[in-house]
Amino acid sequence: MSVLSSARVNPILLALQPPHEVSVRVVDGGWIRLHAWHFDNLTAPYWRFYWNTDRGAHMLLNGQRTDLLPSRCYLIPPQTNCAARLERSVTHFCMHFMTTPRQLRLAPGIYSCPPSKPMRLLFEELRRRLKTDQALNLRTSLLAHTLAYEVLYRVPGDHLTFERLDERMDGTLRHMEANLATPLSNVELARRAGMGLNAFIRLYKQTMGHTPQQDYARMRLDRAVFLLLSSDLSVKAIADSAGFCDRYHFSHVFARHYRMGPAQFRRMHSRRVTAS
Repeated sequence: MSVLSSARVNPILLALQPPHEVSVRVVDGGWIRLHAWHFDNLTAPYWRFYWNTDRGAHMLLNGQRTDLLPSRCYLIPPQTNCAARLERSVTHFCMHFMTTPRQLRLAPGIYSCPPSKPMRLLFEELRRRLKTDQALNLRTSLLAHTLAYEVLYRVPGDHLTFERLDERMDGTLRHMEANLATPLSNVELARRAGMGLNAFIRLYKQTMGHTPQQDYARMRLDRAVFLLLSSDLSVKAIADSAGFCDRYHFSHVFARHYRMGPAQFRRMHSRRVTAS
């Protein structure tokens, strides 16, 4: 039997063809000494990962208090409406990241686990690099992304889910993600999916729970948040990249959703974090 024909039936080789494609985009991360940490609404389109080296911080979700203990690390999924409080100064590791596609889901909550050995190794290497490197480089970026994947891997399998979509809907979502700067009409999306307009909108709403344009608007706001926190682009440039007609329309839509303008949001949420 040839090597090729043997490989076709080898279950070990076949197992290396993963059925899920999950991409991570790290927004920011690192260590900071917290002296003030008071937020009433931390709802955001990105994941939050925390690990404190001291006691003194806690979070609130639905009236329940979770103390951030040095013996555990914490993962908070996107769109979790929680609050943060600080009783005394602590050294705080945080990392914010986004995942695509959006079928990767974890119910809103504050999830914790003891840091695994790989996490500890990644923490120490990240700390060393952030202390010694004057500028972020490829190796540091790879470490941060590896940590994000490790964190997601530690979530129990029955909690983290990947919803399989109709092939046409999956392709539509990916095409929308790739065309945020120049949003496509429902007619164009339906044509790409090979469907009539009414049938396409009906199937999309049944599958996603929203209309295509509602999801498009959410994707564009998510892109804007990512750029506000991870880049030095101007508000105008971010509005253009996220597909808004001008910065004034962008600011209006953003304020309606986040109850503050994009510049204020950037000042409140974005911070330079360095090894302490």
